[in-house]
Amino acid sequence: MKRRLVSLLIVTLFGSIFSLTASAASKPPTFVSVVMDGKKIWFPDAQAFIDENGRTLVPVRFVAESLGAKVGWESKTQTVPITRDRSIYRSDD
Repeated sequence: MKRRLVSLLIVTLFGSIFSLTASAASKPPTFVSVVMDGKKIWFPDAQAFIDENGRTLVPVRFVAESLGAKVGWESKTQTVPITRDRSIYRSDD
């Protein structure tokens, strides 16, 4: 009887561990709205969201363009230069 109880307890523990892992992995990201100067920024390609680590990820192109900057792509160096008012910011800086 004692052996059966221990076996049942072990099976229950393993089952609960796997169900918690599966539910955490299948949790969809939380989408957020981005508002700048009182206006909501629209993202046509990808939406801003909070990932599983609690970090807020926002597509930088649309935020930079809303600030009046130009965003490019340099394939040779695989960098994203962002230019505004003759200042250049690169993704590798």
